Amino acid sequence: MDPILKGLIFRPIFRGFVDRLGLNGNERILDFGSGPGILSEMIARKLEKGGGKLTCLDVTEQWFTIAKKRLRKFQNVEFVFGDVREKAIPENSFDGIVIHYVLHDIDKDARAPTVSALIKTLSNGGKIFIREPIRGGHSMPAEEIRSLMKGNMLVESKSKLGRSIFMATYTKV
Repeated sequence: MDPILKGLIFRPIFRGFVDRLGLNGNERILDFGSGPGILSEMIARKLEKGGGKLTCLDVTEQWFTIAKKRLRKFQNVEFVFGDVREKAIPENSFDGIVIHYVLHDIDKDARAPTVSALIKTLSNGGKIFIREPIRGGHSMPAEEIRSLMKGNMLVESKSKLGRSIFMATYTKV
């Protein structure tokens, strides 16, 4: 779907998701699989007011280019292109990681090592915010997500299991 059309249709849904993150504005957030930056823009705006920083990471050159263009006005955003498993991102770099409709796109065999690499970048007490499709051909079961998080010693602090979407917050203890 065209990113502009997608942005218009999904903007209210994305805004609701970002509002539920409960950001103070001073956090260091990683938008894992930032895509065209629609959600990233909303997060950057919240962080901008409190001195927080956003890092957008994506493996798709087209989305990466679109996101950089969309977010060029923000001074609090940096970009990392590539696979989190191959990047030298320092441990404990982030207070929060947003995984929004991207985990299901990762090859099943690569999910566990990818989540492990992400968690290394998360500070103690940091949170992972997940929103993933759980029904249909292009999705993954909620129990697989829970298993991946629990297997990395994360604690589920809240979750909502809908008919087609799983949303959850996990904390690194």
